[in-house]
Amino acid sequence: MKLIATLIMCLLASAGASAQSAVYRCGSAYSQSPCPQARFVDVDDARTVAQRVDAQLLAANDKRLGDQMAAERLARDAAQTRATKSAHTKPAKRVHATKIKWFRP
Repeated sequence: MKLIATLIMCLLASAGASAQSAVYRCGSAYSQSPCPQARFVDVDDARTVAQRVDAQLLAANDKRLGDQMAAERLARDAAQTRATKSAHTKPAKRVHATKIKWFRP
């Protein structure tokens, strides 16, 4: 609940500061100052405050789930590594090839 309240407060505080400076695309880079052959990029956010809050909550939930899945994967990998090491306590003996001598009559 504190996270939701904090997000709403931040969004309401920044709603008045929505006037942004111009953004220009110069090739594959973005800048606030135009360069030769720069293209203007419209960066206005047309979403409502409620839509922005929903999007931020969804992103936070996705991040939490992703972190949880990563932790589960790391634990699973560690368990698999431990099982593999215990099954193969001794490294395999290397076999060296010998040269074959052929009989020629």
